[in-house]
Amino acid sequence: MGRISNTKDDYDPEYVDTVRISAKEWQNLLMRMEAERPSTDDLDRRQSERYRYWNLGGLMVEFEHPGGSVGKFLVQPRDLSEFGISFLHGSFVYQDTVVRLVLVSTLGVQTSVTGTIVRCRHIKGKVHEVGVKFLEAINVEDFATKVTGSKLVDDNSASA
Repeated sequence: MGRISNTKDDYDPEYVDTVRISAKEWQNLLMRMEAERPSTDDLDRRQSERYRYWNLGGLMVEFEHPGGSVGKFLVQPRDLSEFGISFLHGSFVYQDTVVRLVLVSTLGVQTSVTGTIVRCRHIKGKVHEVGVKFLEAINVEDFATKVTGSKLVDDNSASA
């Protein structure tokens, strides 16, 4: 996979941003989606807790297509759990597609993760939310901020 950065301009040019909206537009869309997040009861039924994993510079992913070709894309991550991630992408992706991505920890450490697409839903325009299930669990607290109920809070503020 290509190199990791915090800005879109620094990513490997092989990775295509299929949505092509500004960081401000990404932030507005993510904030709107957070406001529409399901109730606490719905979140409690999930297998593991969700953590905020926003990176307005994007996240590089590689999709393995049937026949062996690989699509390289710059996507906008949304949230992360021990067993998976959701991100926003500019086109539909089929269930069971193999995906590779590099997560960056809160300390800047890069970790390569492989998973499969478990869902893809249309959000608006050409934006789709893609859900990935990891092949192996991760220590999610190394990477992100916890989701509590319908709000996302910093772990440090929850203990204050």
